Amino acid sequence: MGSDPEVSLAAGRVFAARWTQIAAGLAVVHLLLWLLLASGLREPGVTLMLVPAVAQAAAGVVAVVAGVRLWRGDRAGLMRGPALAAVLVGLVVTIAAPVIWIGGGVSVSLRGLDKIDIPSFASP
Repeated sequence: MGSDPEVSLAAGRVFAARWTQIAAGLAVVHLLLWLLLASGLREPGVTLMLVPAVAQAAAGVVAVVAGVRLWRGDRAGLMRGPALAAVLVGLVVTIAAPVIWIGGGVSVSLRGLDKIDIPSFASP
């Protein structure tokens, strides 16, 4: 029975590491989707790209919660790999989700503006 907290901490480390990897993977997928599909996306596509953004943010929140729970179980564990990685990666991924989505949407909406001919006062 003395090893029960150790088993719980090991399971917490695995849970935190798994959600850290999932959150980071979703961030990479979200960014790659924007880079690959931005040239062909229209307004409905921008709305559809909200799905990976929400999934990325949710996975980031779960990673942060898993890291904090692991840290609460082992106070010195914050400076160890899984807890610190889960908290940092989860925060970065959660903050990056709306930034990537908004940046991609702005990029799509501004497409073609460089082809607009703006008259000049100097031209006859």
